[in-house]
Order: sequence, then structure tokens, then C-alpha cells
Amino acid sequence: MWKMQPTEQLPLSMLKILRALSVAEPVGAIAALLGLLTPLAALGFAFVMVNAIILKKKKMKQPFVNPDMSPGWEFEFIILAAAIALFFLGAGAFSLDRLIFGV
Repeated sequence: MWKMQPTEQLPLSMLKILRALSVAEPVGAIAALLGLLTPLAALGFAFVMVNAIILKKKKMKQPFVNPDMSPGWEFEFIILAAAIALFFLGAGAFSLDRLIFGV
């Protein structure tokens, strides 16, 4: 993906977003697993999931749950709810946030 060039189907703005997400999502996942800067990682997950829901609802015209069992946007909604809960509840007792910052 890093060597891809913009095309008519994949404009430069979308390519830049994909490149940023290809770094931000794994880094956020590792940070969340370790409990490091958890609220920031949770906000990143929430931002990505809100945009995924918007994409599936508006552009792809998918319902929440498809009657033909093809994917809707219910999974993204569950991850969004988990990210919001993680933001408000924090990482927990066994996290680097608690170890480093005492939070």
C-alpha cells in the first residue's frame, strides 16, 4: 500500500487516510492491550468505527442487520460501544496506565 499511486478509483485523499489507518489501528490495538494511554486509544477506535458505520450506512446502503445474513454494521456498532465503555471506565487494575500514571 505504501507504494501505491493515486488512481481515479482511489484518490490521493483516500490513499492518505488508508496509510494513516494502517499505522494508527495496530498501534492503538497494542496500546489498548497493554493498557497504555487507554482513553486515547479508545477515542481512536471510536473515530474509526463511527466512520465505518457512516460508510456502510450512507455509501454501501447496508442496514443494521441484513436479513440475508450478509454483514451489516452491527459489528462496528458493538466495537464503538466497547470503545466508549473503555474510554469512560479506563484500562483497569492491570495496566500500564495505572503503573506509570497511577490512574
